Amino acid sequence: MKNSKIAKDNSRIKSKNSLQRSTEVGKSDVVRKLIGEVPLQTKALQNAIFNSVNFSCIATDSTGLIQIFNVGAENLLGFKAEEVVDKFTPADLSDPQEISSRAMALSTELNAPISPGFEALVFKASRGIEDIYELTYIRKDQSRFPAVVSVTALRNDQETIIGYLLISTDNSLRKIAEERLALYSRMVEKNERFIRSITSNIPGLVSYWDKNLICTYANKAYFSWFGRTPEQMMGISIRELMGDALFRINEPFIGSVLQGDSPSFELSLRKSDGSTGYALASYIPDVQDHEVCGFSVLMSDVTELKTTQMALTKSVDELEILATTDLLTGIGNRRYFFERSEAEILRSIRYDLPLIFLMIDIDHFKSINDTFGHDTGDHILKSLATTAQNILRTTDVLGRIGGEEFGALLIQTGIEEGKHIAERLRKSIQDIVLKTNNSNIRLTVSIGLAVFEGREDSLDAIMKRADVALYKAKESGRNRVCIFVES
Repeated sequence: MKNSKIAKDNSRIKSKNSLQRSTEVGKSDVVRKLIGEVPLQTKALQNAIFNSVNFSCIATDSTGLIQIFNVGAENLLGFKAEEVVDKFTPADLSDPQEISSRAMALSTELNAPISPGFEALVFKASRGIEDIYELTYIRKDQSRFPAVVSVTALRNDQETIIGYLLISTDNSLRKIAEERLALYSRMVEKNERFIRSITSNIPGLVSYWDKNLICTYANKAYFSWFGRTPEQMMGISIRELMGDALFRINEPFIGSVLQGDSPSFELSLRKSDGSTGYALASYIPDVQDHEVCGFSVLMSDVTELKTTQMALTKSVDELEILATTDLLTGIGNRRYFFERSEAEILRSIRYDLPLIFLMIDIDHFKSINDTFGHDTGDHILKSLATTAQNILRTTDVLGRIGGEEFGALLIQTGIEEGKHIAERLRKSIQDIVLKTNNSNIRLTVSIGLAVFEGREDSLDAIMKRADVALYKAKESGRNRVCIFVES
């Protein structure tokens, strides 16, 4: 199945959307973002979520190539992770006719050309539109099953898409129930008792509403979700059940089904216990003699799927914070500092804005560490970071870039203002007194200042100039600010 799709007759055809294996295996931005350099306990939590057998979790890179294929995906699709990672896109595991139909529908809906491949699966997510839809997956043994798929775009600090997360669950039971309901609704007069026995025992929520939006039937799952008895449900209006706010949200779909359409959509509802639940709803018109006389509602509870999706998104965000934060001081680490600084330099070049770089080094730090111990040294680093955060503006970039070395990029700042800020920082740190068991420790720092020189300059160059100025400050007696001057 590598680099191929399944044709209508189940033969394999070469896929134009199949992707070649990356030349840098294991260096995917998606993998680094999801399971990168993070604490072991956070990684364990992430692994526990991804190794859930209840849901298929597939993460891709920005081109669609699969990077993560969890245990649930292996169980549902019959492939081992090593058979698909860096080899397939999710489109290669899906019904090609459905993908083609989806691409055409989205092209019409969004007025944009969408190709019938992986792009059709993630186009809405790539535009920041939350997307949950139905899709037929094809297993390794060529059998097929319907799935509910939730798609989320994964983005880096610059909001650039680095991949996609597709969470899926087997929707076979819901599809069977929906097909049965559609069949039996056409024979409701003859088979009402049989329909009631079926719908009362399926896990989904089933109800029927007449053209005046009055409930004439609801199953046990409906009673449980809304916390109402059968007597309270019968004869209630849909507006009263939903409340005005939710009714206004659903009103376009109600209008659509009363026109003979069959809308499907996701909605959130408050459950009887006060919690918020999520459901995938389908409104099915009851057409008799070419006239809509009511409609059936079928809702699948996707709360667990939605909760898992939100937990994964939150976990990804937390991992990104951990991956860019210095755990000792709480400020940005070296990676964060370099990424933010590079972005600010590009912005300064584009808009011709001034920048100042400060290289900050604690005076005699090794001696303090050796004399008073590492706990005291750690306390000093935290104190300096806190002081710097209080002095610098929130728009400035601050990071710990070495052991006792800190960097600060002052945004939209000229030389005079930069000197003033550097002096304020030096004097504020000079006022810090740390008390130990036997003595007090006064801190001082040496600061090297360099000016960004415009389009031909770079972060590496400005840091080197600031380092030269820092060395001059050390040679001149420490506890001072020195500005780089071209010799």
